[in-house]
Amino acid sequence: MPQQLGQAGPTTGSQSEYPKKSAPKEVTSETPESQSEADLEILEEARTRFRYCNEYSAQIRAEANEDLSFLMGNQWNSLILRERTEDRRPALTVNKLPVFVNQVVNDIVQNRPQIKIRPNTNSIKSGPATAEVVGGLIRHICQSTDVKSAQDTAVRYAVSCGLGFMRIRTDYCNNMSNDQEIIVERLENPLSVYVPIPLCKAQDWSDMPYAFIRSRMSKDEYKDTYGDKAQSDIDKWEGQGIGDTNWNEENMVWLAEYYRVEEEDATLYQLSNGQFILKGEDEEFSAEELGDLTIVNQRPSKKHKVMWYLMTENTILDRTEFPSKYIPIIPVLGQELCVDGRMTYVSLVRNAKDPQRYLNYMKSMEAESIALAPKAPWLVAAGSIEGFENQWKISNTKNVAYLEYNVLPNAPPPQRLNPPEIPAAAMNSIREANDDIKATTGIFDASLGNRGNETSARAIIARQRQGDTATAHFSENLARAIRQMGRIFIDVIPKIYNVPRSIRILGEDMSDDIVLVNQQHQNAYGDDVLYDLTVGDYDVTVDVGPSFETKRIETAQNLINVIQAIPQIGQVCSDILVRNLDFPGASELSKRLLKTIPPQYLETNKLGEGIDENQVRQIVSDLQHHIAENQMLKEQAQQLGQLIQQLQASLKDKSEDRQVRVETAAMRAASEVNKAQLGLQSAQVQAQTKLTTHAVDSAINLSQQAPGPAGVPPTPNPAQQGAPTWAQ
Repeated sequence: MPQQLGQAGPTTGSQSEYPKKSAPKEVTSETPESQSEADLEILEEARTRFRYCNEYSAQIRAEANEDLSFLMGNQWNSLILRERTEDRRPALTVNKLPVFVNQVVNDIVQNRPQIKIRPNTNSIKSGPATAEVVGGLIRHICQSTDVKSAQDTAVRYAVSCGLGFMRIRTDYCNNMSNDQEIIVERLENPLSVYVPIPLCKAQDWSDMPYAFIRSRMSKDEYKDTYGDKAQSDIDKWEGQGIGDTNWNEENMVWLAEYYRVEEEDATLYQLSNGQFILKGEDEEFSAEELGDLTIVNQRPSKKHKVMWYLMTENTILDRTEFPSKYIPIIPVLGQELCVDGRMTYVSLVRNAKDPQRYLNYMKSMEAESIALAPKAPWLVAAGSIEGFENQWKISNTKNVAYLEYNVLPNAPPPQRLNPPEIPAAAMNSIREANDDIKATTGIFDASLGNRGNETSARAIIARQRQGDTATAHFSENLARAIRQMGRIFIDVIPKIYNVPRSIRILGEDMSDDIVLVNQQHQNAYGDDVLYDLTVGDYDVTVDVGPSFETKRIETAQNLINVIQAIPQIGQVCSDILVRNLDFPGASELSKRLLKTIPPQYLETNKLGEGIDENQVRQIVSDLQHHIAENQMLKEQAQQLGQLIQQLQASLKDKSEDRQVRVETAAMRAASEVNKAQLGLQSAQVQAQTKLTTHAVDSAINLSQQAPGPAGVPPTPNPAQQGAPTWAQ
């Protein structure tokens, strides 16, 4: 079954996931009778490697399977359960662990890590604009292939049993296209994945050298799908088991998807433009590839590729190359520990098993004590119920309307004794078992939404934060997995999106756009741009925190609170508030409100309307007029100061009466000086405001309208052109 580069073949899982063919396949060169020596070596290698993976991970898988079974309610020891059932004693299961698992998983889902793409500073081909396109493409891949479902499944298994997995594959966009796309799939059975754990030194297992994904198919479906090849394979089965499973059963066939990293010698070349290119032993530069460039440096290196095989015990059914240096299996792990030289992965459930068993036992004992306790007896005087014995005999088993008795002299009427009480020790043990479950999981009442001993808001938040801290390793491991997913995306995109084509990209606010990649073209502003996805190197980071939708809701609520406290702010940010609200027509209403905002509160690139040359001249003229007024005020102040000095000097030679008149005149002059200074300060403030509001905006607008340096387009005006800023 030939496939294009990177096509990962059939998916693992239930039998229905394998497509049936309309007609059986013909016998090819890959039938067991004609397996090549290379194929036989691959089959032997796969069987040996699978045996190693299975033997090492047997205990890890057994513990994970026990955690899942316990979480689903199988919490009683089989021998104890059988004894209690035979003795007709209650064996209750009060399963509280799913609530704790859901609390951790749903908290992680609400703060889902997001992939961030940045251009590598060492790569001359990685520009910020192309990095934005690559990031938008990854967001589109995540949305179109339902990455959230894959992440949720993986993190739920990591919390429940310590192991969860996702995987990436490629396939054609549709039956009528040669374009391929990247697909992220969930692995609904984490125990179907076999990895050589001791060989994985990286915490995200990004360096795994090989891996297996096992699945089953009925023999009839296997024959229908693979025809004569399948029949020849079945005839040669030896029925030997490997590890804890057999390659073939009575009516089922085990298949394995075998990934392995193949390494070959290569040479790393550095070109005269600073670009690095890795070439295999048999690969050479073409004249078009080099052009006017020259090789300035080279050194021996290694080149890695990932091969995918679909196989049974002794037959390779299909094969292809996955276009990446990473095996596309992404683990999401629990708490990682090394015990006696062997790795183990601890789930949230594992340490809470004993408290949960104790709770089940105490609740069963409580129910048993109540059920077996005798009914409260009646205290009667001798002869008081004579003749009415039958009524009193059924009084503890049936509801009777009344009870008759004989009234005896000096004898009280019949009285019922108090019923037996549940032992206080049993009630205390139940409370302790509940507290032990919270202590072993690190999740307390505040995190579960229950009322605890905390009364102040600060104490409640502190206890909730304590619960988040106790389980933070699960969210951190998911962030590592998503970062590895981003690395695989970056490695695969140049090989899948390697021809000119139009692709859909998404912004951080999930607004979509269509861009042309791998071809020089003009954007909406008439600028020549090239988003070349086949070259360049990018860094992958992960932003752990609220999603954009959550941030948008929080922004709207915070703006409402601020506007309520300071109503004047609503006059300058009403468009921002409406844009962050969630109702039909919010975007259109925000654009209309934007036109009502005074221009001085808007940036030119947000307003969408620049200031023309006549406005600039008017602003400059106004500023010159204010400067002239300021100069006149300064001259008047200097003249008044000189007059004061002259009047003060004349006080020494004049009479007392003249001195009084001079002092009066001096006070008046000082008052005039103060008025002049106040007017000067007011004029300076007005001039500074206008300078800041108009002149700067004018300079920005003129710089946008003026042609920039070669190769640098002017800053786009999205409100005027109708295009999102993040996509430029």
